[in-house]
Parts: sequence; C-alpha cells; structure tokens
Amino acid sequence: MGVNLQPYAEYKEHDVDWLGKLPMHWSIASISTLSTKITNGYVGPTRELFKESGVRYLQSLHVKRNKINFHTPYYVSQDWSMEKAKSILREGDVLVVQTGDIGQVAAVTKEFEDCNCHALIIIATTTDLNGFYLSWLLNSDYGFHSLKSIQTGALHPHLNCDLVKTIKTPIPTRVEQETIVSFLDHETTKIDALIEKQQQLIKLLKEKRQAVISHAVTKGLNPNAPMRDSGVEWLGEVPEHWVVARVKNVVTRIVDGPHFSPSYVDEGYMFISARNIKVDRWSLDDAKYVSERDFFEFNKRVVPGKGDVLLTK
Repeated sequence: MGVNLQPYAEYKEHDVDWLGKLPMHWSIASISTLSTKITNGYVGPTRELFKESGVRYLQSLHVKRNKINFHTPYYVSQDWSMEKAKSILREGDVLVVQTGDIGQVAAVTKEFEDCNCHALIIIATTTDLNGFYLSWLLNSDYGFHSLKSIQTGALHPHLNCDLVKTIKTPIPTRVEQETIVSFLDHETTKIDALIEKQQQLIKLLKEKRQAVISHAVTKGLNPNAPMRDSGVEWLGEVPEHWVVARVKNVVTRIVDGPHFSPSYVDEGYMFISARNIKVDRWSLDDAKYVSERDFFEFNKRVVPGKGDVLLTK
C-alpha cells in the first residue's frame, strides 16, 4: 500500500526535541496557549457511584490508540455527573491517560459527548487547534516521547496538567489540520482492517499448527492404521499397536530446579527459568546468569541434559 505525500516547498529548523524540520509556514506553540481548559477528570473513590445505566463514565481503560472503546461500561447518576461538571466531555476534547498506560490519547467523538470521566486529563482546544489533530499529534512518536518525558513519580508514574500544558505543538493552518485528520482517519482505518485480517489468519494458522501437532503425537502418521480406545477420556483413540502409559513409568527421573530466585550476575553460567521457555522454542534474549559457585550448588539437585524435557510449573 503506497501513499503519495508531496513535500512542502520549504522547511525550517527549530529547537524542539524529537520533532524534526517543519514546513516554513507552520508555527509552534505550547498547549497552554491553544486550550481553553486543561483539567483532571474526577479523581477519587468511584466504585459506589457505578450504575447499570445513567451517564457514561470513561476511565483510562477506555482510551487506547486514539480511540475510545466503551467495552467495559461504567455509569454514574445524572445528579452526580452535574456536580462534577468540570469533567463533562464535549466533542473535540482530548483525553490523556494520566496514570498507568501513559501515552494513550484519544479525542472525544460526538458519540461520547456529555460523558463524564475519571483520572483522565481533559484538554479543550481553542479554534486555532483542532482537537482531533492534537490527538493524532500526541499519538505520534513525538507526542509519545513528549508525554513520557514529563511523567513524574518513580513507583507510580503519572502526568499532571501543569506539565502537559508545556508540550510544544506544531500548528498548521486550520484547513491543513482538518485535511491531516481526514487523511489519517482514512489511512489508519484501512491499515487497521488489514491488521485485523492478518490477526484472524494468524489465529487460524495457530489453531492448524496445534491440530497438526496433536494429531501426529496422538494418532500417528499412518491414516490407515487400526485404532483402539486409549482408555483416556481426552486422548480418545490411538493406533492399535501403541502403548498408553503414565509418564512416571517411561522416564528415569522427574525433578524440579531451585525453589528460590538466585542472585544474578552480569557474566557467568546461564540460568534458565520459566520466562525463557515459550511454545516449542527458547527465548534467551533476557537470560540471566549465576556465579560458578551457585551453578555447581544447583547442579547437586538437577543437571539438565540433551533431550531432557523442561516444563514450566
């Protein structure tokens, strides 16, 4: 799929990190100068406020990849929502996840106007800045880096409104902003449809892969072999000449490794744990290492050999 994007006649340098050159006629301004409101959605105990119906109540889990998805519905009463009027949403408002999955942003569509929200930063833009354009900008690599660079809190990272206000925004003309929004809506919809098709294909291929494995190891490779009942409910029939036995009767030993997390070192002997074992393969990119002393100590309990089967427990 190709998209023919024509360059502008002239570009200019600037001092904003991660942004690159901009078209000559674009300007740059902080979000604070392009918004009429930047505020937090209601933050506080809400569990007792949830209803089976009423005013829809958006949370961070509803905001993902420039979309609002009300897949887990929450509601509050009309009276409570009116008391928290500052967090009532309007079309074009931009929602920024404040804590947790920082970097997720979405603009409020007509469908979610008049909803209320919890623990989301709400940006209401001026007429100079299209909220949907700002949402796409904050979903870009530049926007992601900008949001990550201002998060605070080592144990529980979060964003605050005052720092979000400082993010610099490139500003095309209003017509260009609307054109960019239309273009991205159209192109990303096509791409998302292709991704969905590929995911469905991958799911089918995984199911086929599992079926091939299961058939080969429980039915054999000869489609004409006489079959008999295995006596095991989930196993069904097996070739007539096969023997069905408990694992303990056909292995020499079953043993597990250390029952604690060892002290890791930068270099030494590789230490395999459950995270390194995937379906039919190894994943050693993040393998850990232990000292020579610990290695020989662990070997007193178990020494894996070629052909041994490792099973995550």
